[in-house]
Amino acid sequence: MKNLLMLVVALLTTTMLFAATQTPEAKGKEYAKRSVLLILEEDYDEAEAMGEKMGEYMLSLNDESLEIFLNAYAEGLYYYCEYYGLGEDAAELFLESFAGALLGESE
Repeated sequence: MKNLLMLVVALLTTTMLFAATQTPEAKGKEYAKRSVLLILEEDYDEAEAMGEKMGEYMLSLNDESLEIFLNAYAEGLYYYCEYYGLGEDAAELFLESFAGALLGESE
């Protein structure tokens, strides 16, 4: 039992360290994949909650990191929309909606 507890603690620590050191590029791709999956699952409440977390994350970035994140997010959207059979048009609509939300919130 003690070994199992130690294993759980080690896994949680590793997970927390990985999450804390994840690059903006990796986070952008991760958010893109999650966005596409949530839309496919039609889980709009979770998509909205994720959007709020993503916005908070973006506010924590400097200009260079934000650009890296946004480029990775866009690339990820194209990749995952294609991967899950939605196509390039869906990715472009998604990006237009995302940009509109960003611009609407900044005003």
